[in-house]
Amino acid sequence: MASAARHLLDQITKIPGTDENGKIDAVALDKWISEVRRLCRQFARAESGDQSIGQLLSKTPVGENGLWPCEVVCEAMESIVSSGIEKGFHKGVINSRDA
Repeated sequence: MASAARHLLDQITKIPGTDENGKIDAVALDKWISEVRRLCRQFARAESGDQSIGQLLSKTPVGENGLWPCEVVCEAMESIVSSGIEKGFHKGVINSRDA
């Protein structure tokens, strides 16, 4: 079950809350992150879940201001303050450079 959940999270390629124009809805993203974190804690997978979330967030597009990561993702990460999400984000960045 845990590996299936991790595999599912790893297969997501679009930031949750992203519309057809590529704009990310901050409320939708925050709700998604909160729910995934809640479910991961429920099944004793908080750390690996946070790392998967961080890896996904590393795939964020450049923001409207030209900076990366985009503003919505920065705000989401700053509001959570999770070392697991930070580790996952860092791992995602490193892995994207190797691709």
